[in-house]
Amino acid sequence: MTKIRVRFAPSPTGALHIGGVRTALYNYLFAKQQGGTFILRIEDTDQTRYVPGAEDYIINTLKWVGLLPDEGVGFGGEYGPYRQSDRKAIYEKYAHELVQRGHAYYAFDTPEALEARRAAEENFTCNHLTRPTLINSLTMPDSEVQTRISDGEPFVVRLLVQPGRDIVINDLIRGTVTFQSSEVDDKVLLKTDGMPTYHLANIVDDLTPSGILALQVHAIGNDEKHAGEMIRFRNVRILTQQLAAARSADRVAATQFNYVPNTLSAREQQSGWKLLWDGRTTTGWRGARRTTFPANGWEVKDGVLSVMETEGKEAAAGGDIVTMDKYRNFELVVEYNLARGANSGIKYFVDTELNKGEGSSIGCEFQILDNDVHPDAKLGVNGNRTNAGLYDLIAPQNIRFNGIGEWNRARIIVQGRHVEHWLNGFKTVEYERGTQMWRALVDKSKYVVWPRFGEAEEGHILLQDHGNRVSFRSIKIRALPDSAR
Repeated sequence: MTKIRVRFAPSPTGALHIGGVRTALYNYLFAKQQGGTFILRIEDTDQTRYVPGAEDYIINTLKWVGLLPDEGVGFGGEYGPYRQSDRKAIYEKYAHELVQRGHAYYAFDTPEALEARRAAEENFTCNHLTRPTLINSLTMPDSEVQTRISDGEPFVVRLLVQPGRDIVINDLIRGTVTFQSSEVDDKVLLKTDGMPTYHLANIVDDLTPSGILALQVHAIGNDEKHAGEMIRFRNVRILTQQLAAARSADRVAATQFNYVPNTLSAREQQSGWKLLWDGRTTTGWRGARRTTFPANGWEVKDGVLSVMETEGKEAAAGGDIVTMDKYRNFELVVEYNLARGANSGIKYFVDTELNKGEGSSIGCEFQILDNDVHPDAKLGVNGNRTNAGLYDLIAPQNIRFNGIGEWNRARIIVQGRHVEHWLNGFKTVEYERGTQMWRALVDKSKYVVWPRFGEAEEGHILLQDHGNRVSFRSIKIRALPDSAR
């Protein structure tokens, strides 16, 4: 039998009132009665109504009344994230899929244009009657739609409601309820800021903790000789219990990638990997210019380590943080998620005794940057201050950036003099430290004032506070031998 999963899903728009506690109580009791799971989901998609501190108030209230969720924001769980604003990519995927399947469309009408229509036409709304007169993907060629989207023009995704259909709902209280689809407007599913509305988000969240299996057949084109051909499947089987006993032996030669946040797989542990950050505390880290972790400027929340926004002022709040230990030959993996316009970096071979003045500590830097918005991308030489490059020294190549607000995986490999930068599985930088070419690059950079820059035998790992909100997770490292990786 399928395990019962129920959710209490408040919005952080103010204090949790008694009606909300009552709803939580009903869900909690039902889950306990059925041996199921009680989940706390935070529905914060309406950012205009967000109240700072409301989320913590909700969590503390549930703890105070003894209604402790089994999973959710502040409680963890295997189906996270549980905060809807952290699930934007999931909703965007389904919104665009609805458009591709003909169930939704892109709408480019500005708020001012829609307001003017409402002022001029009584009871105006976006529906099957008015959408042919508006600016959307139903009234323009596909090429123009893609051009508008590529140019960054704001748009929303609206539900395409087909007129003339009976919508029948069997309600437990009112019985059978029937109404006409022509009475329903084309609701917004995805807003211009990329956040979903309730109409989309709650449906996706309720349906995606587990899923279905599908057998897919792609189109075979317009070649008539393939007409009538059939695709057949057989021996389709599935195992849902005692999976560990049935799993085949691990093949070490096969590359393994672990995308479960802040964890080490058995293979990783056997290969010498360790977590540099445990996902919960600040153990193993300190301020670059202090012996303890900064009291402010950094936040640890829901398995994410974030440097807070301070209007782009470098090391002006909590300042940079560094590992307690120093590293020499290593492979480092860090997942990062940057806000629009953000700047930060991952530094290595950091000597915290250098640069006692203002600004960041000195070390070789894997640059983290919004290339499209931050002005630093236009400085330097030939892009050597852009995302995934070696800051102010070597411009990156083969960029595969997942985007603003998405998780990206940085990888830094140091083997003696040899160093590599990788981003999302693509090598972006490769160089040799301490060579004539290296010193020539340094002589033309901002680091020329630091003798023998980048040639230290060992150093700290640093996460930079550049005054913009950037989040980190899954920070892990393994030591490498002196000669071979």
